[in-house]
Amino acid sequence: MIRLWENAQLAVVLEPAHARPSRPGRIYRLELDTAALWRAGTMHPHGLGAAVSLARALGRLPGHLVAYAVDVADISLGHGLSEPVAATVGQLAERVEADLVRHRGAAARGSADGARA
Repeated sequence: MIRLWENAQLAVVLEPAHARPSRPGRIYRLELDTAALWRAGTMHPHGLGAAVSLARALGRLPGHLVAYAVDVADISLGHGLSEPVAATVGQLAERVEADLVRHRGAAARGSADGARA
């Protein structure tokens, strides 16, 4: 994962979540900018948190990280998506697309502002 987001201005990551109590299909969103990513203890050392900690130590964090986690009931191999999780796929794709469009717009405005200065 770290190699994929190294030198990236934006990284969007999708992960399963194991909330208690479980609400399969619920979407969680975590957004970390450069300052938050570089602050130790921002994320717990599991999965994505471990990747962020390692990337921080290696100096390979993205400029901005958006993580989406979908609450799942079962992560066993071979079962596919449960109905509640499958029902969120369209909404999740729309939210990721909105983040990409928002980031692209912000980057374009930043470039335009830099060109005017």
